[in-house]
Amino acid sequence: MLPKLNSGIGPDLRLTHPMGHGARAVGAVTIGDLAIIGASSIVTRDTHSNNTPVGIPGRIISEQNLRRNEAP
Repeated sequence: MLPKLNSGIGPDLRLTHPMGHGARAVGAVTIGDLAIIGASSIVTRDTHSNNTPVGIPGRIISEQNLRRNEAP
């Protein structure tokens, strides 16, 4: 679990993270640094850094958001 930094009213969005068209973060969830949210996804749980949740509810499909030409 990520530490909660907000008051629990709405989502806590960390550093830069692209959200696809129509994506939503519902409730008091924390979206970690550099997480990429898939289009039309609904995130209902905390998402750690560098993860990619997609779908309804958002499920993690990638745990390292690296470009294909970058070394791990």
